[in-house]
Amino acid sequence: MIWFAPEMSWEATPTGRRGRQQTYSNAAIQTCLSMKVLFGMALRQTTGFVESLCVWSA
Repeated sequence: MIWFAPEMSWEATPTGRRGRQQTYSNAAIQTCLSMKVLFGMALRQTTGFVESLCVWSA
């Protein structure tokens, strides 16, 4: 079972700088990379896994 803290923000806060804004927060990226290493998944598998979790949380 994987449990995410409800207060964790997945969306990045606006920086006010020029250029493309970040989509995900640094904490969300770090969490995804940790799951990738923990479960030994490829990056594409991790991306699909996290996107499937986002469907359940909506």
